[in-house]
Amino acid sequence: MIRVRLLQFMYLVFKALIGIGLRLFYPNTVVHNRQYLNTKGPMLLIGNHPNGMMDPINVALHSRRMVHFLAKSQLFSNWFTRWFFNTFYCIPVQRSNFSTDQPIDMVRSFERCDIFLHEGGTLFVAPEGTSLNVRRILPLRTGAARIALSAESKKDFQLGLRFVVSGVTYIDAGSFWSGQFISTSAPFGIEEFEETYRKDEVTAVKLVTEKIFRELKKLNIHLENDALIPDFERLIRWFNSGIEADPEQFFIKGKLLADDINRLEQNNPLLIESARTHIAVVENYMFKWHLKAQQVPESIEPTSVLSFIVRLLLAVLGLPCMLAGLVIHFIPNFLPWLIEKIAKQHSIYIATTKFVTGFFLYIIYYPLLVKWVLGMGLSGGLSLTIIAGGIICGLLFFPYINILQKLKTSFVTFFVKKNEKEMVKNEILTLQDLISGKNTH
Repeated sequence: MIRVRLLQFMYLVFKALIGIGLRLFYPNTVVHNRQYLNTKGPMLLIGNHPNGMMDPINVALHSRRMVHFLAKSQLFSNWFTRWFFNTFYCIPVQRSNFSTDQPIDMVRSFERCDIFLHEGGTLFVAPEGTSLNVRRILPLRTGAARIALSAESKKDFQLGLRFVVSGVTYIDAGSFWSGQFISTSAPFGIEEFEETYRKDEVTAVKLVTEKIFRELKKLNIHLENDALIPDFERLIRWFNSGIEADPEQFFIKGKLLADDINRLEQNNPLLIESARTHIAVVENYMFKWHLKAQQVPESIEPTSVLSFIVRLLLAVLGLPCMLAGLVIHFIPNFLPWLIEKIAKQHSIYIATTKFVTGFFLYIIYYPLLVKWVLGMGLSGGLSLTIIAGGIICGLLFFPYINILQKLKTSFVTFFVKKNEKEMVKNEILTLQDLISGKNTH
């Protein structure tokens, strides 16, 4: 009992600390239907998996339940990781092989899942089985369905297990100070598949998996094919000025855009090449003026002198604060970036690497900073002012970078000739009409 209470306490402490870190990493977070994450009774919490370790943590953080996780068996390869992940709320699972499409032996994993769910637990599963940073739900593995049907069948389908499906849409998954939209489906059970399961387990597993897949597609931006996947991030920003500031609108507009692209690829695949021609024109404009995709819509619209002056004043007045924040937080901000660059990791691990290294660096760094300031022999009030001011300047660093980007956009707007702006604007409007189906000729 003491061990259980200790682990529960550690879980809550970790959750609180990680919650603070994630709120700083993704400060612009919107959660839709959060209440479903607190569904009572045994629950399988299903999520998409585009961003490594961040995905399960992001969802579990917003649930009051004590969430456990399925983790790939490779993480349990030595005595320390085996002890750590077994102790701290993980159940190992082997990955099936898509190339052979053969089921794997998960008897021991199923047994642990059965016991856990029979005790009313909440288990997070990412049924895609792998993490890939694309706007798409990958083909699902059958593990989640098999776990659910196994647990229910052992209780004669009286367990009352519920699926709750969640989707995390990142605006920029690997960037600090970015945003995300988390959407959650209403809970649903699998009682309707009882008769099918008793007759044919394989068919029941297939039907449950298909239902999960449909729910995941509803809650995520889903591009069916590869044709415009590399261009999607630019297109949504070109079509919707300032969309990055509103995660919910990013999700809504993103789904509409993905649906239009899917429809275009299915009905008029030859127009994809025409779309690429227009995309290339806008890309050339971006590269010419060294703009990011989100800066393009504002750069082709008129800007007032007053707006430019305000941004310039903010940039000048904020410079001392920015420099102070940069200097004071140079080590904990620079090292995660350096480690990520040296490691040359796949894009799905960028956010995880930055978050984990930054998280532990700040836990070490701030006590040392406080100790150093207090050791300077200053008065208590002055010491507190330096510490608080340093922290505030550090937090304001990223908003300041955003001000600089807007100031640069204003500069570009003044220098770009009117006919060039009109040309780029027309290309974007043509793209919108072409992809939405308004211009198919």
